[in-house]
Formats: sequence, C-alpha cells, structure tokens
Amino acid sequence: MQSIIAVNSGVNSITSLKELSEKTAVQFLRQFRTGSSLVDESIKAALFIQKLEGPYADWAKALENDVKNDWLKLEKEFVKEFCGNADLNLFITKQRDSENSVSCYYRIVAMIRESEIKLTEVQSVALIRSKFTVNIQNKLEGYEF
Repeated sequence: MQSIIAVNSGVNSITSLKELSEKTAVQFLRQFRTGSSLVDESIKAALFIQKLEGPYADWAKALENDVKNDWLKLEKEFVKEFCGNADLNLFITKQRDSENSVSCYYRIVAMIRESEIKLTEVQSVALIRSKFTVNIQNKLEGYEF
C-alpha cells in the first residue's frame, strides 16, 4: 500500500510541460524521471504523454504508436527533439547486458559529473536508479537514499 501511495505522490507532483524551451524540457524530463521512478515501465509512456501540453502534445500525437507505447523509445525521441544533444547519452543510456551494477553506477555518476545539467542529490539518485536493469531496480525498491 505504501508503494502505491509513493507512486501516486511522485506522479502527481509532476507539473505539465507547456513552455517550449530546451531548459524547460530537460527540467521536465528530470522531474518526470524522479516522480515516476517507482512506476512500471509499461505505463510510463502513457503518463508522460498525459503531462504534455501545447506543442509538446502536438509532437506526441504525431508519433508512431510503437514509440508512444514504449517508454524507452518515447524518452529517446523526446530528448532528441527537445533536450539538445549535449546530454543525450545521459538520458538514454541504460545498464549494459555485460555490465554489473557497480560498473553501471560509476559510469552514470561520471556522465552526471560531465553533464551541464545540474541535478540535486535526490534527482541524481533517481536518475542512476532508473538506469539499472528492472531486476536491480526491484531489489532497490523500498530503500531510501
């Protein structure tokens, strides 16, 4: 029950994206990742699209269904379209099949340090956690950092 409340609180705290700017889009994506870190991947795309307004909503409507229904594809396309390329890898990278969780952690931390995007500690932890495989994410569920 607590995890359902935490998920609802996180998602409800995400404000809609209206203002068209690269900085605003990056901040929105960061906020969405933090607020939806406990949300199942299968519904993240739908939640993300619900939070888009104006030109962002128009962009989402024009996407192919396979992109609209797949969080990883949707996130990648959003970053390409609205977030600029400087920090593209930070947003689209995931734990590699051949990579253990410790190596993934250090690789993501290095990317965050090199990034021009400034993250709080909580945002950094949420971003790092979202990069791990689902199995590792599930093991971390319930831990407070």
